[in-house]
Amino acid sequence: MTNNELRELRKNVISVMKSFELEGFVYTEEEKRVFDKIASGEISTAQAREIFKRMP
Repeated sequence: MTNNELRELRKNVISVMKSFELEGFVYTEEEKRVFDKIASGEISTAQAREIFKRMP
């Protein structure tokens, strides 16, 4: 992934998170860590989805 792609990905992840927060959703610290990994390109959204499915 290029620097521009990573920057755009990070921007999109932050935008989505803020949108949900405006609706009243409160993220757990664990959820924030997963989103951080998505934003850094460390994991894919498919991998994150599997992680979220296993969360209580």
